[in-house]
Amino acid sequence: TLCLSQHSCASISSGAWQIITGSSVLDISSCPITYYGQKYEQIYVAFMSENIAFCFDNFFNPETGGDCLVGTAPDSDSIEFWINEPNAEIQKLIYDNVATIQNRMECYVLFIMELNGENAFEAQVGGITIDIMAVSFGPSNRQYQRFFDISGCRYAGGLYEYGAVLSSDLETCSSLTCSDTAALQISGCGSLERCEGNGISPQLVHNVKLSKDRTGVTAKVSLSYSTISVFFDGYTAQIHLEGTENKIICGTNNCNLLKEAPFSSCNSDIDPVPYITACTDTLCKYPAVDGLNCQFLKAYARVCRLHNHTLDGWKSTTGCSSEAFCQDTTCSDHEFCGQKTVGGDTRCFCRIIFASKYRSTNTLGDQTVCSQNSASLSLAGCLLEDKGIAYSDLHLNDPTCRGQMDELTHMVTFSFNSSNSCGMVITTNNSHIIYKNTITNQKSSSGVITRQDQIYIDFSCIHIQPDIETANFRIRDSSVIQHATPSDWIYTLTMKAYTDLGCTQAVESFAEVPLNQRIWVELKADGLDGDMVAMVTDSCWTTDVASPTGSLRYDLIIDGCANPVDLTVDVKENGLGTSNYFSFNMFQFAGSSGEIYLHCKIYLCPKRRNKCTPVNTPHTHSWKALLPKMSPISLSWNHSWSFSGSFPLNCAAVGWCCEI
Repeated sequence: TLCLSQHSCASISSGAWQIITGSSVLDISSCPITYYGQKYEQIYVAFMSENIAFCFDNFFNPETGGDCLVGTAPDSDSIEFWINEPNAEIQKLIYDNVATIQNRMECYVLFIMELNGENAFEAQVGGITIDIMAVSFGPSNRQYQRFFDISGCRYAGGLYEYGAVLSSDLETCSSLTCSDTAALQISGCGSLERCEGNGISPQLVHNVKLSKDRTGVTAKVSLSYSTISVFFDGYTAQIHLEGTENKIICGTNNCNLLKEAPFSSCNSDIDPVPYITACTDTLCKYPAVDGLNCQFLKAYARVCRLHNHTLDGWKSTTGCSSEAFCQDTTCSDHEFCGQKTVGGDTRCFCRIIFASKYRSTNTLGDQTVCSQNSASLSLAGCLLEDKGIAYSDLHLNDPTCRGQMDELTHMVTFSFNSSNSCGMVITTNNSHIIYKNTITNQKSSSGVITRQDQIYIDFSCIHIQPDIETANFRIRDSSVIQHATPSDWIYTLTMKAYTDLGCTQAVESFAEVPLNQRIWVELKADGLDGDMVAMVTDSCWTTDVASPTGSLRYDLIIDGCANPVDLTVDVKENGLGTSNYFSFNMFQFAGSSGEIYLHCKIYLCPKRRNKCTPVNTPHTHSWKALLPKMSPISLSWNHSWSFSGSFPLNCAAVGWCCEI
């Protein structure tokens, strides 16, 4: 039941909609909402001068507070209210964007309102703001999907995120947590735990002793000469090492040279003990490579020179090189300079924390980056050197296309694009158009043997052919949008309708379109490179029901060309680029209500291999035989222009459709 502020009530059934024009109390008992752990069966809608509030416990009061969603007031003085049955597409959209939602959708409550410019919405619990969502709308910036995660648990006056521990009882070894479904849950001992009074008795797991008490968890492992303990209290980790007397077995004779000549002449001014201690501790933990055994001697000699002690001959006495280590080698932030061999040349080595993410997957660099008309792959120069690979020997399928090394990061990038394909290979199957290249060190040769390691690193970008289930789009401002984002190359398909040749008069929402009215329909794919791929409208047809397989059907476009029996249909620029359009005169099915649905099948065609422009010849399918057989996208609209979406779209100027 929908109750207006004047206390008059109107009935609303599931799946129906209602226009709300004033502050109202809405009955949602058929589809209750759990708001931060509290279940509600009513929504209090309040219209204010600058804001609108959707509250669950009472009408919005800024002084007393409440459980509310408060945001910018809509542009119009009315909003739409829906209670709908489950929707698979909306459920998937929520699963993809709100990780805490795990259960199945049973129904959903929908409010539709018009917003423009800068807007903000707050999620409040007890009058306290928990989350804020900013939404901006403009002619070139339309945001359609924003989410509040309102899952959580309430306990003892507090609000907790899922996974949080609300309380624990060490005597019974039980804890109260906010579960993954945002419900309070009591848990006992784990499979590796045994409850004993105030804590958990130690357990041995893979030679690691685990124990737990009131303060935290301790993991302890014993090695040959030391014991390592790690304590975690839920916020920080403390690491403690304990060693036996025979632990320190390392060569530190070099450190004790600081007490001998020529260093001894400086001992009276500079105490050598701190330097010897630091030298000993370091060389007992790290190997004496990369000149490490000389660094402390150099540091001591440098300080002595400040006190007029020259320490002549100390470098020859200790065997430390007079040449500055790595003087001519500059490394990036993720590298360090070291010797290739003891006493040999130096180079930049990968730091372990940087290299680990690549070595764990047996790769030499990052993933392929696909933009609108190019593909690139970056390899780490230090990883290539570890494999003994000279980056200057590498190239793409076209040997003239070689990697470029960044002077700061030492990352080597290989790329190709629509204007310089570098030997790009195009392949197609029933669902993809694949653009592939290969990084290799092989030269074109007729020889049957080679005496160098062969390197082949394939990388590619793909266009996934549209494969979206048919849906009924009830649209505003004559626009239908589908986002195709399953591949590295992202593109957006749109369909817009106008009533004039200049594309300035979009079909208005809820407007009646007169019979025989000329309609121009624009089909466009944004985010594709027109030099690499073309969009082909294969067919368009109308039905009297939302399903494209309806028994009552009328064809407008067949095999990419206008239906020859309907002289009002005109198709322009089909297969030439990433957009095309057609026009026809409005009609209705004889004996029907006047509502029609338009469906179009669209293909993506790689231009480098195919002729993508349809040709109207007696040989049916002659041009389509060159295209991969792909799954189509189907869009639909109706000429009565009813609306059930998020926010209206503005008609953007489209230059080409204004010329015939």
